[in-house]
Amino acid sequence: QVLREPLALRVARAVNHARDTLMAGITTVRDLGTEGAAYADVGLRQATNEGIVPGPRMLVAGPAMVVTGSYAPKGFAPEVTVPQGAEEADGLDGVVRVARGQIAHGVDLIKIYSDYRWGPNGETRPGFTLEETHRIVQPANSSGRPVVAHASTPEGMRRAIMAGVDTIEHGDEGTPEIWKLIVEKN
Repeated sequence: QVLREPLALRVARAVNHARDTLMAGITTVRDLGTEGAAYADVGLRQATNEGIVPGPRMLVAGPAMVVTGSYAPKGFAPEVTVPQGAEEADGLDGVVRVARGQIAHGVDLIKIYSDYRWGPNGETRPGFTLEETHRIVQPANSSGRPVVAHASTPEGMRRAIMAGVDTIEHGDEGTPEIWKLIVEKN
């Protein structure tokens, strides 16, 4: 989608989806499928709030935060810069800079990928360190915004939980120990 469809087309599709969602009786959504469209959902949220287009209440994230090299479309020559739907961040200062930059762009929440398919054989492996994840949570929470973590592996989930994220998306490989940790850390 990021490589093949114009930004305007994807935003127009999101506007249509917002109207259809509201007409179906859904009053609140999180994002509208504009991955890789930078902060288009922030603008769409403003347009619905101002009554320019009909739509539900929107809670929006910016580009998901990912560890450099873990997320972009694969299979291209190394000298080719490939656009992606996520924002890369690394190191303790780098993740804070990206989180604060997203906050400045008007997001309602920060989304991170705690793990992704970037292992040596394409297997899902944790990305951000526990310390990096904690450093993302601090400015987000300080600004009143939650952090949501895309996580499926036990270690990716554990790091997110220990760092204080507000919700975990997916959790496919959660173990009894992970579910207990979620309860313990609220």
